[in-house]
Amino acid sequence: MIEAWINECQENHTQCWQHTDPVLPTRVIDVGDIVTGKEPSLVHPQGRFGRYLALSHRWGDPQSQVAKSITTKQNIAQHCQGIPLANLPATFRDTVDIARRLQIPYVWIDTLCIIQDDLKDWNSESAKMGDVYENAYATLFAERAENCGDGLAPTTKDLDASRDRIQMFRYHDDRQGTDHEIFISSKLSVYPNSLEAAFCLFSHTSSQLQNRGWILQEEILSRRKICFSATELHWQCNHLSRCECGMKAMHFFGDD
Repeated sequence: MIEAWINECQENHTQCWQHTDPVLPTRVIDVGDIVTGKEPSLVHPQGRFGRYLALSHRWGDPQSQVAKSITTKQNIAQHCQGIPLANLPATFRDTVDIARRLQIPYVWIDTLCIIQDDLKDWNSESAKMGDVYENAYATLFAERAENCGDGLAPTTKDLDASRDRIQMFRYHDDRQGTDHEIFISSKLSVYPNSLEAAFCLFSHTSSQLQNRGWILQEEILSRRKICFSATELHWQCNHLSRCECGMKAMHFFGDD
């Protein structure tokens, strides 16, 4: 589904086209190859061009799982040699897996691509983060994940919690003169204006990213946003928003 959405956007949305591959950030993660067994590794592109995915996520407790995967002055040489996929937290593993499936060779993850205990490097690289998100082929938003160990995809627990908020309502279609039973979130403050909207729960789930200080630039500058909520997958680009359930909302920018 993600592959189809990206291909449609790149081929048909003139507002979103990435006409040429951008200059890669200072450091990116080469996602390796599942077929050959090549592990991911940290690379310094040194002005090379290429496509990459960016990740927007919550670290969680810095002393927990994320502490094992940050790049530091001590382990940067080791990370350049290779980062065993099994050693990465679930959200990072999922990001690498998606990039591999989309045949995008690189990903940018702040914890790995900025030297976290080097103030000079952090100041330099954090100042470039706007460019990183703007030039990414797409950005993955880990909206359901409280920390980097939670992964991108919804769990059974997430879906069960969503079902607990659903109620049944009767709907009368005046045009057809027919009655329907529909199921919508019990937390809706406004009645949906269509049957499709009634079934779409994405906009009624809370995002774990909302209180992050960096989220504004990531939301605004990302060319394509692929959001992993607790209920379903959601897409947003300059042309349209769409959900896994099939719900679409058009945006009108540029000449279209």
